[in-house]
Amino acid sequence: MNAFVGIGTGLVAWATGLDNPTLWGVLAFFLNYIPIIGPIICLGVLLLAGMLRIEPLWASFMPAAGFS
Repeated sequence: MNAFVGIGTGLVAWATGLDNPTLWGVLAFFLNYIPIIGPIICLGVLLLAGMLRIEPLWASFMPAAGFS
């Protein structure tokens, strides 16, 4: 299950234009082992990364929306 979360997150990061999608997939893979808090942390980090790297505000929410 965690591998699917990591692969899916990496694909979403690649599709939305975040740099280094492998990093985001590995991060999601490992954080998914921590119950409840891990996915919340990953969601927050993806939201922050999207807001820092993607220009239109509506598009910056896409990596976090794809994760959830």
